[in-house]
Amino acid sequence: MRLDAFRRPSFGPLAWTLVALLWVLAYVILSVPHEWGQRAFNAFHVVMVPTVIFALLVALAQRRWILGIIACVTVASPMLILMAGFYIFGFSETPPASS
Repeated sequence: MRLDAFRRPSFGPLAWTLVALLWVLAYVILSVPHEWGQRAFNAFHVVMVPTVIFALLVALAQRRWILGIIACVTVASPMLILMAGFYIFGFSETPPASS
């Protein structure tokens, strides 16, 4: 497919929306019970790969470099959301056993 195909004006907002939805999906995956966690995480990768490739091609064709950077960072979004939660709310520490 030629890169000119990704220069349509509607593809820019679509790529931004899809990348934002991936961040929301990454947050939702961390909210599901552990029994479903691995299936949800695998489904996230199935959805993430073509979406990030689409966003990168749109960013390259339309020369929107910030979209390309955000799309690359989206690959690590579940880990970034998890680390942000640990930073904001702190790690769960068990109190020491009293003797």
